[in-house]
Amino acid sequence: MEELKLMFIDLDSTLTARNQQLDLEWLNKIIRLNPELKENNIYLTIATSKPASYAESILQTINGEVPAVCENGSIIYTPINSMVLKNNLVPKKFDKTISKIESLIEKKLGNDYIKQSGREASISLIPKRKTTITAYDEIRKLLRKFDVNIIYSETTIDIQAIGITKMSGIEQIIRKLGLDMDNTACISDSINDYTMLEKIGYPCCTNNAKDKIKKLVTDRNGYISKNDYTQGVYYCIKKYSFIKA
Repeated sequence: MEELKLMFIDLDSTLTARNQQLDLEWLNKIIRLNPELKENNIYLTIATSKPASYAESILQTINGEVPAVCENGSIIYTPINSMVLKNNLVPKKFDKTISKIESLIEKKLGNDYIKQSGREASISLIPKRKTTITAYDEIRKLLRKFDVNIIYSETTIDIQAIGITKMSGIEQIIRKLGLDMDNTACISDSINDYTMLEKIGYPCCTNNAKDKIKKLVTDRNGYISKNDYTQGVYYCIKKYSFIKA
């Protein structure tokens, strides 16, 4: 395998638990790994559905220096200069599409969803009284005339430009850094990250990952931590960085 240089960490249900809480004990252990990682030219960053402001706080905590993938790939956030850039694949007029969609949802379904704030190039909705699968079907029918990608997780419905994925954001970052997939790891738990784990050089997941994700990681000779969430991330990092401490 190629030498590992970069590790992307998913946030929801990976670095953070389902209640969005950080395990500070194990997060501090990850932070303490970082100096040795950097000495070995291995860098940690984030690939998340969250907006740049959320990723910024995590990167500050773990002393991350490398650009992060935010909003499922719609946004690239660079911590060194706090620069927020849209993915090159986001259409130039997509802001107008977002405004039209938000107005339509507010008019038709305004009391049924909470719109998450801080988004630069996508929409994220939290259903108030529906499962995300039911909400996904409702939103998909409402927006059938729009050329957008609609995905759902356990808690949210995300609406973004066609062709935008975390993988497309990762590709943009590694090209900028002069790396390739074989130099790169990904730690995740979610079906939405299947493509990422399918293409990345070092696939790994936490113990709480979906069965389909675990099978993919196993089939690709990757690593499945025996631990959940933040603790699982810690052991994934140690496994692929070969740090013994």
